[in-house]
Formats: sequence, structure tokens, C-alpha cells
Amino acid sequence: MKLIRSIGLAGVGIVLTTTMLAAQPALGAPQQQDNQLRNGDFESGSYKWSGDDAREIPDEWAPFWEDSGAPPRYNLAEAPQRVKTGLRAASFWEQYLDYDGGLLQIVPNVTPGNVYRFTAYGHAWSTTDASKGNSDTDVQMRIGIDPTGGDNPDSGNIVWSGIQSARDNYSLFSVEATATGKQITVWLRGKTTFPVTQTDIYWDSANLIIIGQGAAPTNTPESGGGGKNNNNNNSGGSG
Repeated sequence: MKLIRSIGLAGVGIVLTTTMLAAQPALGAPQQQDNQLRNGDFESGSYKWSGDDAREIPDEWAPFWEDSGAPPRYNLAEAPQRVKTGLRAASFWEQYLDYDGGLLQIVPNVTPGNVYRFTAYGHAWSTTDASKGNSDTDVQMRIGIDPTGGDNPDSGNIVWSGIQSARDNYSLFSVEATATGKQITVWLRGKTTFPVTQTDIYWDSANLIIIGQGAAPTNTPESGGGGKNNNNNNSGGSG
């Protein structure tokens, strides 16, 4: 299974392989604290992954997808009905094809033992008739935190939110985890239920905050990514 991503982190670039499903219920509205994410509002530019015009990735984020399905196309959405706040939202989509993928960001310089809450607003348009504005097909959307800072979407370390089919209107997704190392990874994920005429996934207003101090673990689990097709190429993020 393949997950591909290149990341605009200081000195980090990645390509890999995917699959996963899990659940936790969404919580209330995010607290107003300092956002630990870079470009969490998707307003700060984009880059073309590997120079591919079909994959316009938000700066500071990296794409991934599972190779059992199609690699989705990526872009920054600007249509007002597709944006939660500001002028742009992140989006990925395909026509007549199944896919399972999304975006990730590795967040450095976190404090082991701190409890982090990751929230984002997401919605989908998935239809068998592209001439209609409303969805008629469910999707599977969720967000996650890898508290070890790993780059493997298959990792059992990832704590996932509950799955929602947020058709046509933005819904809040939320998940919490306690950092076990000096970096954590956040994930925005969407999956088709089955291939239809078009399935678009939109994410906006991503936020990562510290909500408490937990007990730091005595043993830090290994980061994900072992045995995967990783390629550190230091690409992306410059717009």
C-alpha cells in the first residue's frame, strides 16, 4: 500500500505507504490558544508535489495516499461554499475512482507528556451527478495524531478521531493524544465509500493546541515507517 508525501518541514521530505481505520468521538469547539501548526488555515501558499500540476499541496503539509486506490488530485479550493474561514481550503478529489489519502504535517519541538488536541473542519461533496450541488454518496473522513511523530499512516501509534461523512457542510473533527517524544504528526484523511462521478474532500481551520500536562512515558514507542517505502528528498513547502 502506498502513501506518498513530501513535506515542507525544516529538512524533512517523505514518500510512503498507507492504510488505517479507527474511531473516537468529535468534541466541542476548539479552544482559543496558540496554534502549534504551520499554515493551519491553508492561506500561506502552496507547492506542486514533484512538479505535478495535478497535486497542488498547501505549504508545510505533505500528501499521502494508499496505493490500493487511486492517487487523488490536490488543490487549494477558493469557491466560497468550499471554504470555512479565510479565502482558501485544502482539498483533494477524484472522478470515477476510489481513493484513501490526505495530508499530514510533522510538528517539531513538542514537549513529551503534554496532551495535545488536534481539531479541523472538514466536508465533502460526493455525487453520482456532477450537475447537482448536493452530495448523494457517503464518504469516510477522520483526523489523527501520531504522538511519536512517525510518518507511517499504518502505524498503530496513531490516535484517530471518529469517522464522519460530512456531506455538503463543514463539521468539526477532534482528537487528543499525549506526546511521547519531541515531535508529533497530524493527519487529515478522506476515503471514498465507492467510486462515483466525483468525490471532493475539503479541510480548513486546522488547529493544534496544548490542553494539559500528562505523565511522560518511561518508554517511547518506535515511530512508524519501518519497512515502508520512505524517500527523504527535502522537497516541497517553498510554494
